[in-house]
Amino acid sequence: MSRSFTDYEKDNIRKSLLEACKQSWTQYGYKKTSVDELCKHAGISKGAFYLFFESKEALFCEVLCTVQEQICDTASEIMEKQKDKNQRRNDMKRIMAALLALSAPSQQLHDDHQHPHRGGDAGEDQAQGNQPVDQVAVFAL
Repeated sequence: MSRSFTDYEKDNIRKSLLEACKQSWTQYGYKKTSVDELCKHAGISKGAFYLFFESKEALFCEVLCTVQEQICDTASEIMEKQKDKNQRRNDMKRIMAALLALSAPSQQLHDDHQHPHRGGDAGEDQAQGNQPVDQVAVFAL
């Protein structure tokens, strides 16, 4: 018989899965991030994972939304602090570049979900004009 989680445990497990997903995605990418490893990090079984998220894609989408929210909050803070119009314009360009870079993994996630038979070979991606995202630059705002 499986045991149930308290509300406190559920909250901690969910946070742990989200953080592990973000770290793994940044380090290994979407395809190489496994639900098994995320569950191991959170201390739950793979079956229990589906009590928290409908799918791997649902977890990744939530992480993506959280990161995008953080970027928007950071952008707002930068814009509020900057009084010089020229510098504000330059800051806005940097922010927009980071947001565009962040949208690339979102599009890849969508493409992978819509076309699961497509390969994930980096050489093939570059040959097709798809450049890897510099996630350090995205998270460095």
